[in-house]
Amino acid sequence: MTLTELGNALGISKGQVSKLADRGMPTDSVEAARAWRAKNLHPSWSEEARAAGEGAAAGAGNSSAFWAAKTRKEAAQAELAEIELAREKRALCEIEKVHRALYAAHRVLRDQLLSVPNRLAAQVVGVTPQAAAELMRGEIRRCLDEFSQLNDQALGQLVGEGEEQ
Repeated sequence: MTLTELGNALGISKGQVSKLADRGMPTDSVEAARAWRAKNLHPSWSEEARAAGEGAAAGAGNSSAFWAAKTRKEAAQAELAEIELAREKRALCEIEKVHRALYAAHRVLRDQLLSVPNRLAAQVVGVTPQAAAELMRGEIRRCLDEFSQLNDQALGQLVGEGEEQ
């Protein structure tokens, strides 16, 4: 069977038959070609596919709706792949862990700052206001310096301690 004869039987051009043959459509019989087209082409592209897939064609009869759904599916799959890749690269973190670490870090800073008056009470007795202010400034700076030295390991230990309580 020639490509022209097959094209006439399918209702498509010889060039289209050639393109489909390159994609894997059998050219030895009309029945085999129709079956391949029904299986491999979008329902709106062939009468055979529409006839074979009445149920599928009803859901995908609107070509734009089909492509929109396909696009959403591919976008969702790509997003999931990006999330998995970021997780593998350790570029993602769990929000709950971050919240617990921030809470623990803020608790440490709060406790350090609230203990400043108790630590300085005996030292500021009888000193000038400027000297007392300098002592307080130094103690607050020490607390902030300690806070800035918190690293992942220290935060992990703080979070672990917070979970045990």
